[in-house]
Amino acid sequence: MKCFSEASLETRLHCVDVDIAYEQARKRLERTITNMRDLQTTMRDDSELLRATVESFKSTMVADRETIHATYTTIYDNIRMQYEGVLRASDK
Repeated sequence: MKCFSEASLETRLHCVDVDIAYEQARKRLERTITNMRDLQTTMRDDSELLRATVESFKSTMVADRETIHATYTTIYDNIRMQYEGVLRASDK
């Protein structure tokens, strides 16, 4: 194996310093791990937000259903009473 200093310039261009390559790969890996942890944290936060939103939607839906049912019952009772009043008035 030739010594690096004895190699031609063209040959030296194809050489890789193992320590530099290791450091570059290590830094890329650290950035990737950091990005994955950030993504995991974001996904966890978004999942909790979605869960809270769904629970809020469910409780609102139940309250709205009860309100609609109460309104329907009130309207139905009023119509029934008016109908019965009209029937009684027509019987006289």
